Amino acid sequence: MDAMRANGTVLGPLHGIPILIKNNIATADKMNNTAGSYALVGAKVPRDSAMAAKLRKAGVVILGKTNLSQWANYRSNNSSNGWSATTGQAYAAYYPMEDPSGSSSGSGVASSVGLALATLGTE
Repeated sequence: MDAMRANGTVLGPLHGIPILIKNNIATADKMNNTAGSYALVGAKVPRDSAMAAKLRKAGVVILGKTNLSQWANYRSNNSSNGWSATTGQAYAAYYPMEDPSGSSSGSGVASSVGLALATLGTE
């Protein structure tokens, strides 16, 4: 992406910006689209979600997927924030063993510790 920009090729207003996205935002690449559930490990989608497609068109580099509360906390009325079967429990970045709050907790934690310039959740 840097070489493209140096040659005058710019894919969009976010060319080369690295981000992480929540694992319930579908991408048609090698990344999993699990919503945190073992039931969806290896599932393939026919195309990027509208959000992922728009991000890529703007030049974003999607580095990876972040943990979430499994099924975005729709699995029960009494679920743990930041827990999913595929990746386990996410904890608040600066308070060990503390509730990270919300189903997009992995995106929030990743952002707070600076794993990417930006992260995207769904709340």
